Amino acid sequence: MKRSVENQENLTIKEATVEEILIDENQIMGVRTDLNETIQTKALILAPGTFMKGLIHIGLTHFPAGRMGDPPSVGLSESLKRFGFRMGRLKTGTTPRLDSRSIDFSQLTPQYGMNRPFLSLSQQKGSIRGRSLVILLTPTQ
Repeated sequence: MKRSVENQENLTIKEATVEEILIDENQIMGVRTDLNETIQTKALILAPGTFMKGLIHIGLTHFPAGRMGDPPSVGLSESLKRFGFRMGRLKTGTTPRLDSRSIDFSQLTPQYGMNRPFLSLSQQKGSIRGRSLVILLTPTQ
């Protein structure tokens, strides 16, 4: 797919971090990149990913960032906000990924769930039924 797009006639591809969208009289004029380069265009496709004004939380500490050291897209977020777009935040709640082969399960304390239907907080009628999973409590030092 990449090769197909790169070989498309009449298509120029630029890869950069967009900091600002340039608009004049409700017409897109271009973008300004993090390298202070202005790219003029008549059309724009944004593929911002998940780092729009990204914020990492580690315990009680938080700081602007993307995934695994990638920077957040702060300038683009502010630019879109100036043009009337509402900005919000979605909590991913991503849990740590662990290799089960690296864990000594004999050192963990099992905590068993209740063997009854779950309480549904959705607007659907009835309860949600499913099997309860064991949670393994892990002490931290």
